[in-house]
Amino acid sequence: MNKRIYKNRPSDYNQEGGFLMAESFHNYTNSIWLDSFMFQRHWLPKLPSKGLKNSVLQ
Repeated sequence: MNKRIYKNRPSDYNQEGGFLMAESFHNYTNSIWLDSFMFQRHWLPKLPSKGLKNSVLQ
């Protein structure tokens, strides 16, 4: 494990490496989901093409 990633969380050093990898992967996928959600909420209503909007939201 690259411990520089978790330098601000020393308590996690006592956990297994799998816990750190699973949590970092969970945070990574959460940020991707949040970014796509905010993109849909903010930009898609402003797009002129309703066909694109419907195809992405379905």
